Amino acid sequence: MFKSNGALLFTGVKNNIMDIKEFEEKVRAHSQDFDLSLVSSTNALAGEVGEVCNVSKKMEYYKHFPTYNTRVDKEILEGKRIAHPDKLKDELGDVLFYLIQCAQRGGFTVEDLIVSQSQKLDDMSVKLNKHFLK
Repeated sequence: MFKSNGALLFTGVKNNIMDIKEFEEKVRAHSQDFDLSLVSSTNALAGEVGEVCNVSKKMEYYKHFPTYNTRVDKEILEGKRIAHPDKLKDELGDVLFYLIQCAQRGGFTVEDLIVSQSQKLDDMSVKLNKHFLK
């Protein structure tokens, strides 16, 4: 992610650059067919976060038990991809989609969230520095 002419940008597929607002519009357009409430969107987000946790748990588990690598490779070949980085990327993409949808339902933009979180991180850094540099 980087800034260009004041707009927050991120690199997309095949190094295309997409403005966050452009991606938000894609989410909004896709979501128009579904009149989901904020509660429904947050429940969907929670479900997708659970999927991320499940994939990462399996990736960690299989890393420590090499005898399962054969099983993981077989499942990848069969298209299941239960413990594969591509599956993690897919699930994180779903989290991003529902996070943006939740922000939209709450009346916020992604940029609002980034600016707010950036300020929180700055404030936290100041507090930590004061605490540890006494």
